[in-house]
Amino acid sequence: GEGVGGEGAEIEGLEGESGVATLSEEVVGKLLSSLPLVRVYLLSHARDDRTVTTQSREAVPKLGLTRLRLVRHVEALVKLCSPRVDRALEKEGVLTVCLDMLFKYEWTSVLHQSVTRIVTWIMDAGPSRVGLQAYLVTEGAILQRILEADAHNESAERPESQAEASKREPGRGVFEGRGRDVKGLE
Repeated sequence: GEGVGGEGAEIEGLEGESGVATLSEEVVGKLLSSLPLVRVYLLSHARDDRTVTTQSREAVPKLGLTRLRLVRHVEALVKLCSPRVDRALEKEGVLTVCLDMLFKYEWTSVLHQSVTRIVTWIMDAGPSRVGLQAYLVTEGAILQRILEADAHNESAERPESQAEASKREPGRGVFEGRGRDVKGLE
């Protein structure tokens, strides 16, 4: 049959008669059948209280390699540009879970790159993906989340007042709320 996305996805080593690789509906079906399990596993991040310690001795939530690989799996599905895949992604709610993770794991740049590519791929597609675009704006609340994160970042960057500074222990830095100690930097 016709490949996913109309003319087929270019995949090295899977060439059809035209020289362009196509994924059969059977293969796409098998990929999509994993989405409910992918969603369940990705949702487990909300119950995971494990942390890792950064170089600045700050404990941050631990993402884990399996979750990162599953987000990359979702990214690959998005890049197929298939209406069937889009409907499945919307039905399973996997994209909102990816967005949740984006804002929870603020120090995981590889996750941020992957989720950013997912969102960009969808939003740049124009009218062919209007359903997923609307889903990201409504169910994913992407605009609201970005504005809230920006407001949070701006408030964290404001210099503290003199009154707040005088309440600190001597020797404590302005990064106290982030778990950093100026004494340890001397």
